[in-house]
Amino acid sequence: AGGGKTTLFLLHAAQEWARGNLWKQFHLLAAMPLRLQSVHKAKHLAELLQLCVFGIVDTAEQTAIINYLMSNPTRVCLIMDGLDEVKMDECSEYVQGVLQGTEEKGINMIVTSRHSKNIL
Repeated sequence: AGGGKTTLFLLHAAQEWARGNLWKQFHLLAAMPLRLQSVHKAKHLAELLQLCVFGIVDTAEQTAIINYLMSNPTRVCLIMDGLDEVKMDECSEYVQGVLQGTEEKGINMIVTSRHSKNIL
């Protein structure tokens, strides 16, 4: 428990995706570490992508990419890592909705968690 096995797997999966060997249908595979307060407090998809893909610097090219991805949600796969590390009542309504499937319905997600009771 807690040895980083899931993180290592996700890293490997991301590398294979970047090489074109895995999940070819996605134009973006983005890791969203839920333990980061900035991630679980996000208010919309563009904010999540800005935080987890581009960092804090905003450029016109990044904005164009984010707009494309928001227009093509089925081409996005979010990896929401560490669901067990955050309390749902500490997440923004938007992130709660993403995790519960009521927000961003076209986006594909992989959610990781340790065995835990009453996560959602």
